[in-house]
Amino acid sequence: MKIVARMSPTTILYFATLFAVLWVSIILLLAIRQPYLGLVFSPHEQSVIIKEIKTPHMPQHFKENAVLSISSSTGEIQLQSVDLTIEPDSTMKTYADYRHFLNRQAQIHTILKNNEHLTLTFVNQESLELPIAPVRPILSLDVSFWIQIFVGITSWLITAAIFAFRTNTIAARYLLLSGFSTLLFTTFAAVYTTRELAIDANLFQFLSDYNFFGGSLYIACFIALLLYYPRKIAPTWLGFLVISIYVIWFIAQQRGFFVDMSFARRILVMIGLICSLGLTILHWQFSKRNPVERAALQWFLLSWIFGISLFAIFILLPTLFGIDTSALQGYAFLLILMVYIGLALGILRYRLFELDRWWGRTILLLVAIVVLLLMDIALINVLHMAPKHSLVFSVVFVGILILPMRIWIWEKLLKQGNENQSHQFKKIINIALSSQDQNYQNQWTELFQNQYQPLNILIDNQIDSVKITQDGLSLHIPAIEELPALTIQYAGQGRRLFSSQDIEDANEICEMLKYALNARQAYEAGTIEERKRISRDLHDNVGSQLVSALHQTENAHKNEMIRTTLMDLRQIINNNLQSIHALDELLANLRQETSQQLEIVNIQLEWQLFGDSNIHAPIELMHSLRSIIREASHNIIRHANATQASVFINIQQQSIQLTIKDNGQGVPASNHEIQDYQEGHGLQNMRTRAKSLGGNITYTNLFPGFSIYAELPLDGAQHA
Repeated sequence: MKIVARMSPTTILYFATLFAVLWVSIILLLAIRQPYLGLVFSPHEQSVIIKEIKTPHMPQHFKENAVLSISSSTGEIQLQSVDLTIEPDSTMKTYADYRHFLNRQAQIHTILKNNEHLTLTFVNQESLELPIAPVRPILSLDVSFWIQIFVGITSWLITAAIFAFRTNTIAARYLLLSGFSTLLFTTFAAVYTTRELAIDANLFQFLSDYNFFGGSLYIACFIALLLYYPRKIAPTWLGFLVISIYVIWFIAQQRGFFVDMSFARRILVMIGLICSLGLTILHWQFSKRNPVERAALQWFLLSWIFGISLFAIFILLPTLFGIDTSALQGYAFLLILMVYIGLALGILRYRLFELDRWWGRTILLLVAIVVLLLMDIALINVLHMAPKHSLVFSVVFVGILILPMRIWIWEKLLKQGNENQSHQFKKIINIALSSQDQNYQNQWTELFQNQYQPLNILIDNQIDSVKITQDGLSLHIPAIEELPALTIQYAGQGRRLFSSQDIEDANEICEMLKYALNARQAYEAGTIEERKRISRDLHDNVGSQLVSALHQTENAHKNEMIRTTLMDLRQIINNNLQSIHALDELLANLRQETSQQLEIVNIQLEWQLFGDSNIHAPIELMHSLRSIIREASHNIIRHANATQASVFINIQQQSIQLTIKDNGQGVPASNHEIQDYQEGHGLQNMRTRAKSLGGNITYTNLFPGFSIYAELPLDGAQHA
């Protein structure tokens, strides 16, 4: 083993592949170096019939004819259905039956060997002479032959590949030995189970006996493997002892210590299966706090149950009740291949975190299948019910009890998941509405603590997406705004791995939080914008009207302006103006209002209107137009020291052009265009209103005087 340990994985794989090629070459030589007639025989009651004719030397009308005997220059023998036995282990009760079968194989092979022609005598006393080919064409080999070869080679190469990278581990050594045992029993069985009629009796016995030895060694290797995989639970010598027991049992059979062949070749295999399942239960208990180990064990269990258990149910178990399953053996070897695939996936840690999502469902489905088969067998052998009736009863029982129970279990799990989602949603909303302080981050980590029950949560700002690392031990959550990125370790208090479902759940949590945060930000932005609107309206409308009211000398006019201001204040607070207003009505009210305000301070007003004002305009436009005119007149009254003001309104098809001038002192500036002038709230509000509608506004010093020019689009306006 030290020499092997020093070899590179590539070298080990090279020699394993070379060995496989040489082995298969020998098996092919054994399979084709047999006499060949070009016929496919099939047992029929106590005789043999011709099932298929592949040779041109025989007319097709002999198909389905029963053969009474065959003869050549070296002898004659009457054929029996037992001569076509595929697997002696499945049909022979005693070793005496086995020896009788081998004697008949020897007689038939002697008749076929070293002869150029064979005479077939049919039950209707008709006879036919056929040529005997000394070598069997390789293309005539049955499909099951190639399946068994494929299973053996693939199993050997999988175990060799694992061993190449784990040469120093005990489990890998037993796995390699099991791969060799699989190569042994599958390829040996491929030769004698696909024979045409008979092969050399000594060769048949050697292949059949060592096929059994390979199968026994296979079971022994898996018992030994489970003593050290996924973790070591027994001393090193115990695995060697298990192998030794099976080897000694085989030697005892070869020495003739047993009479009952069915017992000798089945009982230790069935005990081995039970021991294997018992060891997996122990590993299941030991791996409670090791999720990677548990996931690797799940791969093994899944493949083992589907592979070995189904093989035992369909092939081994029925033979105890006298049912011949030998015809299925070649195809059933594909189930054994599943064991090695599962082991390879577990040892290589391939997508361990994907297994939890459907592992339980698969096991429950398999339980239903096993219950169905066992019940069917019990009804046939205990109650002596007809196979047709027993199968119907078993299907009904499983359909009524087992499958609904499976559905009920998953509905419970689904309901629990829905409850968790409701709880998550409340938590996410609380986080989104919380202030960005230490409690804000604590709620974020607490959400994932409740969701996954991890042993540890770390802050890690190097994460950009939700992902799983360390074979499912860690789940990474990216940062979201002020919330830090997280690394969540050891889900379920260290009892399970993170799965692809956890990735979906984490992504959903992140998306829900982002949506909630965006909604909160949109709400806050809307609140700020509403405050600005109220502030502008209070400044432009209410403020200017109150200033005008202060300058009123007559109480009646003052009271009327205050009442108008209160009405405007209610509209500003409630924002309940109609969406469409008559423009001519608004302009008439504004002209009267502006004229009264300017007249109080002895400022003459020139008001000119051009274009058709008999239109309905959107409330936003009306509101902005009124605010700009009011703010402009308010500024003239307070700051201009003017004696004259002009308002020109030009209504065009696409826009309203508004010009407001005065002959006052203007505003301080270094040039005629007011570009760098730091505007007060009034000028800023007018500019903001114009821009919000998609319009523009400019301010110009006239020396003397000041000019405001605004252009507001008439989008959505309608003719009255």
